[in-house]
Amino acid sequence: MSDPVQPLKIVLILMIASEGFWLLNRLLSVVGLELYSLLPAPLYNLLGMLGNVLMILLCYFLFVLVSRVSLKPRE
Repeated sequence: MSDPVQPLKIVLILMIASEGFWLLNRLLSVVGLELYSLLPAPLYNLLGMLGNVLMILLCYFLFVLVSRVSLKPRE
């Protein structure tokens, strides 16, 4: 993988979508509508695992990006 910036952008966009889903889930539960009851349990669990995988990928791509950054010494 030569340039980690493009996959990092994709992972960030997917992570925002995933976190938006969980935020919507919590907001709807405040008014009494549970998404858990509307979705099958395996799909709900799969969405939760997707968030975990995205977090791992985010950390990996950030690690790769930081390792490529060369910092100038202070004068």
